[in-house]
Amino acid sequence: MDLEATTSVDFALALRPVSVAELTVETEHEPPDLDPGTVEMSVIRFDAPALSQLPVVLGEADPVRTLTLYSGITTTNDATTAINVRGGAGDENLILLDDSEVFNPAHAIGLLSSRLNLEGPLFDGSGSWLVAGRRTYADLFLGLASDPEVQESVAYFYDLNAKANARYGATGQVMLSGYFGRDRLKVGSVASVGWGNAAGTMRWNHGFGPVFSHVTLAFSDYDYHMQSGFNARAVSLDSRVRHLSLSVDESWTLGIYYKRARHLIDYVDGADLWVSRSLETMLLEGAGRGYGLELLLRKTQGRLRGWASYTLARSNQRTPGLTEADPGINGGN
Repeated sequence: MDLEATTSVDFALALRPVSVAELTVETEHEPPDLDPGTVEMSVIRFDAPALSQLPVVLGEADPVRTLTLYSGITTTNDATTAINVRGGAGDENLILLDDSEVFNPAHAIGLLSSRLNLEGPLFDGSGSWLVAGRRTYADLFLGLASDPEVQESVAYFYDLNAKANARYGATGQVMLSGYFGRDRLKVGSVASVGWGNAAGTMRWNHGFGPVFSHVTLAFSDYDYHMQSGFNARAVSLDSRVRHLSLSVDESWTLGIYYKRARHLIDYVDGADLWVSRSLETMLLEGAGRGYGLELLLRKTQGRLRGWASYTLARSNQRTPGLTEADPGINGGN
């Protein structure tokens, strides 16, 4: 074919079907922050990959601190990780790690840190384990200072997480998890402060025919120490909070709980804290307990949907007086 000018040539092609292998496209579903099918409100979700993409200066990404990027959550200053949710105080937030309460997740002096992460299978692949930890090492440079007061100073924190789970049978699973963290700050011979968290969870899931049982034993421990001076006139303050809970949840939405409390603080009748110079005479120490049964029936399908709930619970608190002659609160009962 000789072409000496602009030419248009049309060709007629026969159609023939071509069969190819099946193509499957998979993607991860990200749950919405507001799901009309649930009763949860104002839920914010973010995962580890999204957290790792945030810019960080002299440190590492903090999931608690990241919450301040959302509306309604603020912090008092840049030197703390305590958050205020919708005008609430920093100590009014409930923070759970595998159903165990972490009373104070805040850390101090976290500019330089080292991390270690180990994981592997258990029982021929029927389970897995994970151990992760980190520690700041900025305090190692304090010993290089020429000032003796700086050399005696301490500033560090560490975290340790451990988790293991194993499956057995067709519907059984056991999970163990633990968290340990501690902060220590000491300024020469002037003052020192330190706090630490310990939390552990043991969870057992098993299916008994149409009934699925979910049993969780959770333990939390938080201690705080503060000291001013290290001589004969030193003043120290120590406090501790411990929490142990056992919950049983069944697929027919049945829940049972029991909890105990010790060292509950109350005031004597007519206490005047403003003019008293002996505050210890105004405080009473007691103990308490609470237990109950919760039942929830929910229908989530069909044209008629809803739920009905029932609670049978009881709580007691006993606060005796300072002396045997002192009636305490409500006669000590």
